[in-house]
Formats: sequence, C-alpha cells, structure tokens
Amino acid sequence: MKKIILVMFALVLGTVVAIAANPETLTINERLRNEIGRLLDHPNFSVNETTISAKVEFLVNQKGEIVVLMVDTQNEMIRDFIRRRLNYHRVIEISENLKNKKFSIPVTIVKN
Repeated sequence: MKKIILVMFALVLGTVVAIAANPETLTINERLRNEIGRLLDHPNFSVNETTISAKVEFLVNQKGEIVVLMVDTQNEMIRDFIRRRLNYHRVIEISENLKNKKFSIPVTIVKN
C-alpha cells in the first residue's frame, strides 16, 4: 500500500512539474510582460539614478501590435525610450477578445 501511495505521489509531482515547465500555461499578462521585458532590454543610454520607475499603459491593436497610450514617469528620456521600443511592435498572438483591451504594467530600469 505504501508503494502505491509513493508511486501516485511521484506521478502527481511529475505532472505538476511538467505543467509548470510548459510555456503554454503562462497567462496572457505574463506573456506580454515577458515580451515587453525583452523589448526594453539593453537600453542604449546611461542613467544617473540607480532605479527609474514608470507606469506604461498600452493596448494591443487588431494587428497584434503594442500601442503605447501613456508612460507615467518624470524622466523624459525614459518616456521616449519606452515609446520608441514598444510602439507598433508586433507581439505574441492573443485572442480576439483581448485585442484593443487596455493593459497597464510597471517598468523599472535599474542602473548596472
């Protein structure tokens, strides 16, 4: 009986690990966050502050492109950088009911 319980536990654990490792299980918000992180990676400027925060509001249009609506930050250089990197870049495929939906994501740029 103990062996059966141990085998069942191992099967359940293996299934959970396999599901967690599958990128298809990521939510649309997680996938968008990962894509935006990839687009904003390696800025081509240096900043004086150690961290700069911004709040980015955007939507994904019918073509699957990011349209930046607002970048809430005091630093104009960061605002322009985020707009240049994100505006009208094609992102992951999303379902029709999420197109033209407004998203909001915090962005933090850390000095290396």
